Amino acid sequence: MSTLQRFNETKQSMAQNIVNAKQFALQLNEQSIADQLDIVYMTLLRDQFEVIVVGEFSNGKSTFINALLRNQVLPSSNVPTTALINKINYAPTPTYRLQYDNGKQEEVTYEEFLNYVADDKQMIDGKSGSFLTKLKEKFNAVNHIQIGYPSPLCQNNVVIIDSPGTNDMDERRIKITDEYIPKSDAAILVLSAMRVFTASEQAFLQRILDADIQKIFFVINFKDYIKSPEEFAEIEAVVRSNLPAQLNDPKIHFVSSLHALKHHLKESGQLQEQEATSRRAQRKQEQALPYEETGFQQLEAALQHFLTYERGVEKLRKPLERTTRLLETIIDERLIFGQKSLNNSIENIEQHVANIHGKLNEIERDLNSHLNRWKRAMQEKTKGIVQTYEIELRKVSKIALAKLSEGMDFSEDPEIIKTNIDMATGKLEKELNQNVRTSMTEVTEAIFKEVEQHLQMNLANMTNNVLNLSSSKDSWDGKIVRRTNTVSKATEAASIGAGLLGGALILFSGGLIGWGLAGAAVAGAAVSKVIEYEDNRSLYDRLEKQVEKRYVNAIPKKRKEMEKTLEAFTNDLVETIKQHIITKIKQERTKAQTLIDNHSLEADKQQEKLKQLQTQQLIAESIINNLHKQFEQFQSEGVRV
Repeated sequence: MSTLQRFNETKQSMAQNIVNAKQFALQLNEQSIADQLDIVYMTLLRDQFEVIVVGEFSNGKSTFINALLRNQVLPSSNVPTTALINKINYAPTPTYRLQYDNGKQEEVTYEEFLNYVADDKQMIDGKSGSFLTKLKEKFNAVNHIQIGYPSPLCQNNVVIIDSPGTNDMDERRIKITDEYIPKSDAAILVLSAMRVFTASEQAFLQRILDADIQKIFFVINFKDYIKSPEEFAEIEAVVRSNLPAQLNDPKIHFVSSLHALKHHLKESGQLQEQEATSRRAQRKQEQALPYEETGFQQLEAALQHFLTYERGVEKLRKPLERTTRLLETIIDERLIFGQKSLNNSIENIEQHVANIHGKLNEIERDLNSHLNRWKRAMQEKTKGIVQTYEIELRKVSKIALAKLSEGMDFSEDPEIIKTNIDMATGKLEKELNQNVRTSMTEVTEAIFKEVEQHLQMNLANMTNNVLNLSSSKDSWDGKIVRRTNTVSKATEAASIGAGLLGGALILFSGGLIGWGLAGAAVAGAAVSKVIEYEDNRSLYDRLEKQVEKRYVNAIPKKRKEMEKTLEAFTNDLVETIKQHIITKIKQERTKAQTLIDNHSLEADKQQEKLKQLQTQQLIAESIINNLHKQFEQFQSEGVRV
């Protein structure tokens, strides 16, 4: 039997067990678990091996993917440039297809593709209002963009998924990303050497792990900014100290995506070596990393080894882990609990259950009061964040005006003045936005911590505590796979609203957007050696107005946008907490009712139900055992797919 046949045989056998698990869940009216098992089944049978690339938009994710593909396939910018999921598969020639929610496809040109994947206003500058309206309508109906590209990495059914930034604020993008993570087989998390492992990135990593993705490549971009071996060691130590212990020997790769991409473009003749015209340009040219120092040779070797030797095992491991975890939820929360309640004699059980219901009713009555308190706390904190944001915006505007004045005093070309302003303000704006994200993360985690403490004090283990009062205690350790919880309390709490956390850590883009200078006039000025004073003055007048508009007049609008964004986030977060607590209350009520129902049964009916629950547990354990046996046999044979 060939290796591929052996893999397919194991895959089909495991798929049948997942079907059995789904049917088992449906018989117990566990619809949510059945739906999740359906996704597991479809992911397993899918021929493609999907690797999702995730990371904050400022971490150079698009440039990283371009370096992997060895060409400028995706646009890159200082602002979020992935408005939709991009799925990149192998094709002999480049193609771009819009995949609509209704299943239809539409092939588009590269120029049309850019309109869909970039938020940079420059890319659609000058387009008519009707065009933008039509584009927005189309965008809302598009699920993802399928890119065909002749990349060796994507051969043999490997698909690279380019996702929106983990700190993106668009709800549709967050939803799409959340839908794709459980369907992916492996992940590449792109971090930044200049800002290592933020709280939002740690929360997003937990979302990946919750989807039972175990194979994660940790890529630290901007290697060229690290100046010493000590800095490398320090950055790696920070990353490793924040990784959950459940990750088995995680590999960390330092890369310089931009330098690697430039090497490939130069090699293909798309990027010509230009003569350095200034000391700065010469220094930049001298600082270019040789390809062997970009880190991409080592990363590509690791990826190729994984896709050649470990891909088949990983393709089977994830459905094994996911199905096991879902079935264990049924075993733990329903079957073992039910057996305990039937096998134990509890005095005054009606009174205990009545007390539980009374406590749950009290929690429900006080819920709005607690929610309002948490909301007010967040509003007070966000008010301070907005005030600081405005103060810093005004500092940035002063720097922009100073650079404008300086450039005009020296009669510099308007394009050079714009570049100097961007260089002086771009980094400050990025730091400002990052500070807002950091502050929001701290506020959110503080609220989550308080919520978890509230739940622990008032709602945790009510019904289980009643079982501990029983006069007869049996050992119920019928669990096959047991996961150790190694997540920190802060991250665990953050997982309540992980989608919101990722979506809230935003913010407004700075740097190279919003200029809108008359291109032809400025271009003419840039190449002209002699310009009349009046023409130059006219250009300066126009530039002054644009700087005022871009940096000064925009401050009230940006403040209002910030207030609106943080208000919406606060409302969504409070609603998420509310639904989380309501779900917990519902679960405790159901278990309390199970205690009463089982206690009220006649002895023979109790024994009958006990046997039924034991049989159901054996069925669930049998499915888990079969899956593990099939996987371990495949793994022991060292099959390479």
